[in-house]
Amino acid sequence: MLWFSRDGRRILRVAPWGGYTMSWIYELHMQLLAGETGRQIVGWSGAAMLLLLVSGLAAWWPKGTWRKALAFKRNAAPLRRVRDWHKLTGLASGMLLPVLVATGVLLSLPVVAQALFAPAPLPAPTSEPGPPVRIAQALEAAHRALPDGRLVFVDVPNAPDGAIRVRMRVPGDPQTRFTGSYVWVDRHSGRVLAVRDLRRSGAGAWWMAWVRPLHDGTVGGLSTRILAVLVGLAPAVLFATGLLHWLRRRRASRTS
Repeated sequence: MLWFSRDGRRILRVAPWGGYTMSWIYELHMQLLAGETGRQIVGWSGAAMLLLLVSGLAAWWPKGTWRKALAFKRNAAPLRRVRDWHKLTGLASGMLLPVLVATGVLLSLPVVAQALFAPAPLPAPTSEPGPPVRIAQALEAAHRALPDGRLVFVDVPNAPDGAIRVRMRVPGDPQTRFTGSYVWVDRHSGRVLAVRDLRRSGAGAWWMAWVRPLHDGTVGGLSTRILAVLVGLAPAVLFATGLLHWLRRRRASRTS
């Protein structure tokens, strides 16, 4: 990974992917540091969490008054207070937590996203043999192909026949980092091989473009990112209070 200054003239930082803290955390979150197997575990665990959220809502749904169902009894027995904490945590996060979980499932399980949104597959052009061009030449070609796009990432392939993939952000793209527009440039001739403009890629691509901003909270800037972090802590609270409630009920049933 290379980090450049805003004008692209200076290299600010060099580090291999996985060799710095945030990339390690990203890999842990995305695939448990276990490759495709870890990604599948994360994805299907998220699907199971969605089922738990739905079942929890069904179990809580009030059979009497809403006031009683939403109450927190401070002077109640510990078992009841734990249950109330579990209930109120689930309700407080209930609007946003399913969104975070569902979008996480879509990111971890591309086959599910493909089945739901059917975005057009990305091209996979190959380069002709020859001496490599300068990166600056490839970027100039990409900017000519998408003149209103802003450079985000440049992926240089390891394979000798691979194409340079320039990832760009066009107006209207909700993503800031993992943007949905690409230009593929022949690494030996500097010729543009393919262009994928998000604005002309169909409804499926647009739906997919919103998945990551909704998942990481970047859709609304810093405030929604902070909110996403707070809501992201809710599953830990739900697990702890749910487990504690179950253990106390089990202990109470044994002593009765």
